Amino acid sequence: MQPLKPSDLLSKPGAWCQKAEAKDETGTTVAGDSSKACQWCLLGALMRCFPGDDDHYDIARFKVRQAIPEDSLISTWNDSPARTQAEVVALLQSVGL
Repeated sequence: MQPLKPSDLLSKPGAWCQKAEAKDETGTTVAGDSSKACQWCLLGALMRCFPGDDDHYDIARFKVRQAIPEDSLISTWNDSPARTQAEVVALLQSVGL
């Protein structure tokens, strides 16, 4: 079985969020790797897809970091008011995630 890719996780309608690693079905903030999560920010999606796997998580973060503007943090880029779910998914796909 193939591991879940962050781009696949976030491509589902309503699966992406901002201002929190993840949210449950009531909109309450939860950890990115929580079993209650049903929405994730970009970093939360990486946590969900690479739980307990620091090496793959760090590699994925590095790939994402290289793909966003130099002066942005990943969370700041994700949380930009103008950011869209489609842009986040496209970024993840562009780096093979």
